[in-house]
Amino acid sequence: MSEPLRAMMIGAHPDDVDICTCGITKRLVSKGCIVRFVSMTTGNAGHQTMRGEELIKTRAAEAQKSAAYLGATYEILPFDDGRLTPSLEARETLMRTIRNFKPDVIFTNRACDYHPDHRATGQLVQDCSYLMGVPAICPDTPVLRKTPTILYWADGFTDPKPFRSDFARPADDDRKTLFHVECCHASQFLDWLP
Repeated sequence: MSEPLRAMMIGAHPDDVDICTCGITKRLVSKGCIVRFVSMTTGNAGHQTMRGEELIKTRAAEAQKSAAYLGATYEILPFDDGRLTPSLEARETLMRTIRNFKPDVIFTNRACDYHPDHRATGQLVQDCSYLMGVPAICPDTPVLRKTPTILYWADGFTDPKPFRSDFARPADDDRKTLFHVECCHASQFLDWLP
């Protein structure tokens, strides 16, 4: 019996991946795929009044609620919102996260985006892509036998290079799913961006 497909969605903030991949996540989970969401930052700068540990805990709880609704799991890495860079520390943290999950496919943002955290996330995934199979890099985690396929979710950015869709799928009831996921992230869609 073959192992189920493993998909990892990697974004910058605790809502990016669920918002950008909720439709495909729902479809993958319904087919038996194991889906892991990863946020590179804690989201600790993403509110107009809430700060510190209160905001970190709020965003984490919202992320877990969204993941549970979609049938995924959520991992939030310890980097500061608004301050993510493609540093060696961030790269090695992400490398270990990817290797430990062993995804067959990764969905992420491109390194062409309006938000510096999104650009850094795309760059970090790209930087990890070859190194996943290099044993001397992060030797405490086993290398992957097979490099995951890396896909980018759609964006509207045209500079320096417009997004080009290599494939598409029907939207089905994605709007309803997206609305529910947005409601899970109340601090972002009902408080911050009402």
